[in-house]
Amino acid sequence: MHPDVFTTGQVAMICRISQQSVIRCANDGRLNCFRVPGSTHRRFTATEVRKFMVQHEMPVEWLDDHLKAKPSTGSG
Repeated sequence: MHPDVFTTGQVAMICRISQQSVIRCANDGRLNCFRVPGSTHRRFTATEVRKFMVQHEMPVEWLDDHLKAKPSTGSG
């Protein structure tokens, strides 16, 4: 998976909210996402997560810390 794309669970962990809250926000249009083709799974870009966090006055450092800690997959 691309390092700047997150699952529902990862967004919940980053934002420190429940997965159900992430799903509700996505369903309500407050958090933009896209669906994995052929499934019901949602994915969220870092840009959209950052926008959501700013709108809801969450510390964006939580996202930045997660991005720094995430291992790169490399293409070697």
